[in-house]
Amino acid sequence: MSRMLTFPDADSVSAAAAVDFVELAREAIRDRGRFSVVLAGGSTPRQLYRLLAEAPYREGVRGERVHFFWGDERAVGKSVSW
Repeated sequence: MSRMLTFPDADSVSAAAAVDFVELAREAIRDRGRFSVVLAGGSTPRQLYRLLAEAPYREGVRGERVHFFWGDERAVGKSVSW
């Protein structure tokens, strides 16, 4: 099931994403013992990353159970079609 959410500003989007991140991380750690996540670069996720580094979000996830990977969409070839 898909859902579309709208937010009044970028700060609200970041706050909602931080809540979702912590919830998904907790579920993954509970179910599989780890949470794997790919982080994007650039300025778009910057506010989200700041929030995740602060209380209460930082305390919401067991960091030793999180596996971070860096993603870069520039590595995707131009011939890829969805």
